[in-house]
Amino acid sequence: MLLETVFRVVVTILFVSSVVLCSFAIFRMIIVPSQIFTIAAVVGITNHYFKFVIDSPFSMLAQTIVFTIMVMVTKRYPALYALLVTFTGSIIVSLIDAPVTILAMQTGFAAVEDMRNNLLVFTVLHIITGALLVGISTLLIRLKAGFSFIIRRYEGNSILRASNFIWASILLGALLFFQFTYARLPVLSMHGYILMLMAATMLVVLWYAIRQNYKSAEARKGRTLT
Repeated sequence: MLLETVFRVVVTILFVSSVVLCSFAIFRMIIVPSQIFTIAAVVGITNHYFKFVIDSPFSMLAQTIVFTIMVMVTKRYPALYALLVTFTGSIIVSLIDAPVTILAMQTGFAAVEDMRNNLLVFTVLHIITGALLVGISTLLIRLKAGFSFIIRRYEGNSILRASNFIWASILLGALLFFQFTYARLPVLSMHGYILMLMAATMLVVLWYAIRQNYKSAEARKGRTLT
C-alpha cells in the first residue's frame, strides 16, 4: 500500500512537471528545471492529498490555487498573471486529456473508475498525456512560438507587491471554506489541521518571497544610483 502510494505520487509529480513545462512554454517563460520540479512537487502532492487521501471534490481547485501561488513565489508574477498561466495550463491539459480518456474508454482499455483505482491505467494515461504535453512544449520552445507579453513586462526585474499576499489569502481562504462547508471536512480533525497548516505554510513562503523580492529591488535601485 505504501509503495503504491509513493508510486502514485511520483507519477503525479512527473505529470504535473509536464503541465508546468507546457504552461511556461506557452508564455515563453524562462525554463528553469529546479523551478519546474519545485512547483510540480508541491502541486503534485497537493493533488494526491486532495484526490486520494481526503477524497475531496475540490482537488482541481486546490491544484490550481497552489499552482498559482507557486508561480507567484518562483517567478515573482502578480496574482492575475499567475492565474492566467495556471488557467491556460489547465485548459491545455483538458484539451489533451479528453481525447486520450475517450480513446481509452472506446477501446475498452479503461472504464471511468479504472482511471482512479487501477494503478496500471492511472500510470499509462498519465504517461501518454504527459508525453504529449512535453512534445508540444518542445515544439513551442524550438519554434519560439507562444505569448510573450508576460515576460516582456515581468521577467527578471518584477516587484511582487504585498497586495498579492491578500489575493493569495483570499484564494486559500475560499478553498478552506469550500472544503470545510460543502465537503463537510471537520475543522477540528487531523486533516483539518493539515489543511490549515498547508495554507499557513503557503502564505509564509509567499510573504518571504515578497520580502526577498523587495530587498532585491532595493539592491538593484542602489546599484543604479551609484
